[in-house]
Amino acid sequence: MHNITSYQMLLWLTPVLMLAVGFLSSMVTRFRFTRYGIYCLILFIAFLFDLQSKSFFNDRYDLIFTQLLVWVFADFFWRMVRRKNRILRIAGLVIGLVVFVWNYYEWIIVGPASLNRLWNAQVLTEKNAKKTVYFVKKRCPVRFRKESTCNLVLLKRVVPSFLEQRIDLFQVPEGYEAANLTFVWQRIEELETVQVIGNNDTLWTLTEKFPQ
Repeated sequence: MHNITSYQMLLWLTPVLMLAVGFLSSMVTRFRFTRYGIYCLILFIAFLFDLQSKSFFNDRYDLIFTQLLVWVFADFFWRMVRRKNRILRIAGLVIGLVVFVWNYYEWIIVGPASLNRLWNAQVLTEKNAKKTVYFVKKRCPVRFRKESTCNLVLLKRVVPSFLEQRIDLFQVPEGYEAANLTFVWQRIEELETVQVIGNNDTLWTLTEKFPQ
């Protein structure tokens, strides 16, 4: 049994607390347009991140940004729930609940003691190429199904930027989760590639793409 600290419990409850913050902010009418401007900025940044496959280099910053998104959507759905139209109230409640559970069921299931498993990705290998750093992270989504496995993600970061960009992804096949993986870096036609080798088998080649 893990000893759960106050910090771990507070962190685990953060999404629920952001729902409460969204509820309170949805009732405030002062500075409404300023708040909407902040919401639009947060959503625009999230759109750019998704479009360009970017995220913060420090995974904890991604965590903070995700909670800001929870606040934005919580504000919107609480307003729907308070509508006089009964259909809109029920739709807002159901949609909000489904979206929240869909995005945070792993967060809820793992509990406060093991919450850091969701963002503490392990860097398996990296390569410095002038001002660009290429690296492979191992991310293991928390799943409770037999087909659950880990992903190897090839990313790059232009120093000193605080952002990283996802280049390629490989799902480790069943039976190789515990294999001793090795990596061979190559530069082909000005693009970085890395071979993923497990049990003397070349499993996959993660490859950088030409800019579109």
